[in-house]
Amino acid sequence: MLDEGGNVHTLQTWDEERQAWLDPMRVRDLETEEARRGVEEAKRLAVQETIAQIQMENLLALLKQQATQGTLAPDVPDFTEALRVTSGEQD
Repeated sequence: MLDEGGNVHTLQTWDEERQAWLDPMRVRDLETEEARRGVEEAKRLAVQETIAQIQMENLLALLKQQATQGTLAPDVPDFTEALRVTSGEQD
């Protein structure tokens, strides 16, 4: 499509993925923005994974401490079973 806005003539192509007419400059800007968002999302997921790992390590340390002290709840017969529960292997 040829966009004849004012004195500017711009060739635009149909972008099926975005369902829009776009000129080459706009396509490049959108791709740069999408790449930036992808990097930000990857960073956010990495932070969430790190937090989850730290929380799991803290929980396991607490369970080990309680198992050593013999202070686990009566319905948790041993440390191995407690680990299976915390890891989601059993209820």
